[in-house]
Formats: sequence, C-alpha cells, structure tokens
Amino acid sequence: MKCSCARLLFPAAIILLACATPSRACSIPVFRYAMEHWPPQSYEIVVFRRGPLMGDEAKVLAALRDYGDDGRGEANFVIRDVDLAGKPDEQDVKLWSTQGSAALPRVVVCTPANSPERSALWAGGLDPQTVKNLIDSPVRREIVRRLASGESAVWILIEQGKKDLDDALAGEINKELAWQKQNLELSEEARQASSPDGPELKIAFSLVRLSRIDPAEAAFVNMLLGLLSEGKRADEAAAIPIFGRGRALTALIGKDITASNIRKYADFMTSDCSCTVKEQNPGVDLLISANWNQICSTGKPADPNLLSLAGLSQFAPVAATGPAKTAGQSAEQTGGENDQSIYLNILIIVGAGVAVIAAMTIVLARRRKPGV
Repeated sequence: MKCSCARLLFPAAIILLACATPSRACSIPVFRYAMEHWPPQSYEIVVFRRGPLMGDEAKVLAALRDYGDDGRGEANFVIRDVDLAGKPDEQDVKLWSTQGSAALPRVVVCTPANSPERSALWAGGLDPQTVKNLIDSPVRREIVRRLASGESAVWILIEQGKKDLDDALAGEINKELAWQKQNLELSEEARQASSPDGPELKIAFSLVRLSRIDPAEAAFVNMLLGLLSEGKRADEAAAIPIFGRGRALTALIGKDITASNIRKYADFMTSDCSCTVKEQNPGVDLLISANWNQICSTGKPADPNLLSLAGLSQFAPVAATGPAKTAGQSAEQTGGENDQSIYLNILIIVGAGVAVIAAMTIVLARRRKPGV
C-alpha cells in the first residue's frame, strides 16, 4: 500500500521553493490563495461486493454515497461500486487481489486521481462506525476548526509512541511555531490583495498531536503515512503541515523534523503566491469533511455539527434503559422527568402538611375537653 508520490513531495517542495521568482508572484499569501482557489482532489472509494447488498449494508452504502461528491456532500471522495460476481475490469481485479481473504463487502480507499499510480491506502468493512472513522475523525475536525479560524497552517505530529521523546519533540516544534508567530509578518499588499471575506488573515501556526494507536484516527494515520512518507516502515515520528482546504505540504520524518525545516515551509506558505495551477505546487489533498465554500464566504469557524453523518445516525445503538440518564437523552425527555419529580415532591410536601395540621387539630381538641 505504498504510493510513489511520497518520495516526490519533499524534493518537489525544495525545488519550488528555490525556483520561485518575484516576477511570477502576486501579493496573496500561498496559504490564503490555497484556501480561496484550490478545491481538494477527490479520493476514490471502491466498495467490493458479491451480489446485491441487503439490509443495513445497503443503507450504509447509500448514506456514504450521499456524503461524498456523488451526492454533493462535504467530503472529497467518489464511490465506485464493484460487483465481483459480474465482470470487474482488470484494474479492479488487481486491487481486490491486494485484500487477500478479506470478507465482503469491503471498502477500499485509493490514492487521489492525480497520483502517479493507483494503490490502496486503507481498507475496512462496510459498517457504520468504520465508515464514520474513514471520512471523519476528531483530529480532522480540529484541523478544519483551526484553519477556519484563520490559522495559516496546522502541523500534525504523528507520535512515535514514546512519551518522553514525543513530549520533547512537540515542545521543540511549539517553540519554533511561537517564534514564527512573533516574527513573521504579512505585507500590507498581501492584506489588501486577499479577499475580505473568509477567515481572519493572519500568520499563526499550531500543533496537533496524533497517536498511531488511536482507533478513531486509524484510517487518517494510514492515509497520511501512505501518501506522504515511508514512516510506517518504522516508529519514527512524522510532522506534516496542513494548509488551504486540507492540503498536506510535505512530511518531515524523524531527524528531518528540525526548526530550520519547519521555518522553511512556513516561509513558503506565507510567501506571495505564484498563482500557478494547483498541480504545479507541492502537496497532496487529504480526505477531510468540511464545507470549505461556506468557510471562505462567511469567515466563520465550522459548525461542530457540520461534520456529523446524519445518514448513518439511524444505526446508532439504543441506550439501555434505567434510572441513570444517558448522554443521548433528549431535552424533552429530561424535562419530562424533571417535571414528574417536581410534582412528586409537591405531593409529598402537601401530604406532610395535611398530616401535621390533622395531628395539631387532634391535640388542641383534646386539650379543650374537661379534665384533660
């Protein structure tokens, strides 16, 4: 599951950085031009099956299709449905052969259409949770939120799994990013050339740490490493800057994660854009769910509910009933239970009051009798 484009990204970025000339540039910073003008490349998701899908599997596929480019959704992918009981083409047979004895139906994510060669980046079953983790995850939501708030780029640190080393590396990266925020500046020409709509125009970088063993991020980690590096052969850390509409510029692996390299890519992303076509610039688009057009037109951070897979919510497990409230209870349910509790308390208080009054009446009546 290795992509040959991985080895090209780092040298391609160096060449473009070295060859940029002022005569070709406009005043809009690269990171802002990418946000406004570079729509993300679509991934191909191949669903292998044998015969027609039935029941929940068919519903999951329909929901997945609605959420991608085919259904004009917010995730950059298209679906290809391949029935192995029919006559699949040679390329599909070759792709299926990489899955060994995997059970059907099978979801396989392939490299983007502009990749030098087609290969599988990730594969899994056609079930709701697997599909959700494929096209959406907490780290990707955080990337969208930060880019929508105006950050120039978000650095992702794929940890190597040794806490002391990961902590030290994250500290060094954060130190360099803080320096950049204090010392890098946008020109007045850049501010005037950029659209007044969209996220705040500023120089700001931040770091998000990503664990290789987090099950919610497994698909995202596999795609990052498969597209950008050979880091999955070892346990080395990887640092990846993401800008624009979820475009990863490069991957710094292990000893290449240095302050000077991080600053070099910051200089590129904040420099004047050459305004060339997107494919002539370094980087690769990631599979991320977001309404980028809305973000660019409103300048507001993404709604946290924007990325929920409404079409798959019907498959959520039903919470067990009992005295304890579950996180999924509605406001109406909670309010109804509170009302019942209040009414019960009122009845208890009233009943106690009536009992006290009755007792006092009896005592007073006995005191009025002669001889008592």
